[in-house]
Amino acid sequence: MRAGDQLPMEWDIVMSFLSFVAAVFGSWCSLVVIEQAIFARWMKRPWSLWVHLAGIALGACGIWTTQFVGMAALDLGIEFSFRIDYIVVSSSIPSFAESHRSVW
Repeated sequence: MRAGDQLPMEWDIVMSFLSFVAAVFGSWCSLVVIEQAIFARWMKRPWSLWVHLAGIALGACGIWTTQFVGMAALDLGIEFSFRIDYIVVSSSIPSFAESHRSVW
């Protein structure tokens, strides 16, 4: 293989489907928790905690899990690994923050 050659990519269909299921489940969890926030606000109870939980549900179950299960479905034909400290900083914090902002 020379510099500039493209690696052959194959996707595992089962893992790709599981990535889709994780996205749907994370979105559903977030909507259920947002429903609780709306109910708490309607009952004149503290509701901001529910919104924070919805952001975590969307960020953790939806975005973060979907991305890593989807990447696990990719087979490049070579060995590669991830550094867990880089993964946590570069993907979990932004996805949690952005999903929290979207449900607020």
